[in-house]
Amino acid sequence: MYVPQYAYPRAPGKCEDQRFSYSFDASNLPVFTGSLSPGQQTGRIPLSLDKDADFYLRAINIQGAAAVRIEDPEDNPFSDADNRLQAANFMLPEQYGDSAGAGVVALDSGADGVYGPAGGKFVILLANLGASTIQLSTCAITLHGVKRYVEKVCS
Repeated sequence: MYVPQYAYPRAPGKCEDQRFSYSFDASNLPVFTGSLSPGQQTGRIPLSLDKDADFYLRAINIQGAAAVRIEDPEDNPFSDADNRLQAANFMLPEQYGDSAGAGVVALDSGADGVYGPAGGKFVILLANLGASTIQLSTCAITLHGVKRYVEKVCS
């Protein structure tokens, strides 16, 4: 379970934040049933968000041997922002955390987290930077954060 080191601000006005996690693996992403040969990479894989509330991403859990590139709903990469090439900026899961990729990594972002609009999507791309084939069924990504529900108007 993800517990932030520092407290996040309360939801503004008449809004309510509820903790929420999106999990993506072979059960809900068909691309995770295939494999990646050495040097091969996937196309853009959308991680779709629910339409009921905005989502503020606060941490990511990555499992699997493939290198990953993550982008926010505005197509900004989480890795080196100076290199916006889609075919670059792949990071190994262990570079996102210190527990071989299985840990949860807090994001340096706005006060509330990385914003994802209701019905929006984060995007990942996977690459095999190694010498042997990777079975994508071993990959899983979990987005931890909060859904912000609006009673009337958030101010």
